Amino acid sequence: GRKLHANIVQSQLEEDLFIGNNLVDMYGKFQLLNEALEVFEELPVRDIISWNVLLSGYAQLGQVKQVSISFNRLLEKECMPDAITFVILLSACSLTGLIEEGQVFFNAMNSLYSFTPSIEHCTCMVNLYSHTGQLSNALMVIENVREADYVHLWSVLIGSCQKCIHVEVGRWAFEQLVRLDQDNVVAYVCMSNIYALAAMQKEQ
Repeated sequence: GRKLHANIVQSQLEEDLFIGNNLVDMYGKFQLLNEALEVFEELPVRDIISWNVLLSGYAQLGQVKQVSISFNRLLEKECMPDAITFVILLSACSLTGLIEEGQVFFNAMNSLYSFTPSIEHCTCMVNLYSHTGQLSNALMVIENVREADYVHLWSVLIGSCQKCIHVEVGRWAFEQLVRLDQDNVVAYVCMSNIYALAAMQKEQ
């Protein structure tokens, strides 16, 4: 990748937006954020893809402070965030368990930018609430999603119930999954594990 980057510079193509965005993305995915930022700062023009790939690099490393700083810079430059921007922001909050920040971003999507939350946004929120023990809030998010997307979200929830060994909500998620898809293997495996882990916990 670095050799290609050197060739790009030698060919004087580093100012091409498409190439520049891909270089930022490449360094970000290799967790080389200093190099990603260096390429980003040298871009003569930046679009929302430029900002998203930079944000994504920070988010993958759980660097929420840098995600927040970069997002504020994006707004200062009067660049309009898109739906992918919010997936990245919510993923960063989910990864680090930042409930309040996640709620602010999730609410801002609709109130400030008129985005209807997609299955990806809702999955991030279900993960965030579930991993921090707020299962009732996770259920509220699922209830506001159209039924076509239920299977995925119930699967996320029952997986979280397995991690925190929550039998009651796990059983409810299991019942919804089986109602929608009788042959859902994930539902049966997770519910079996929840019962087994709960029994082990009782014996301790």
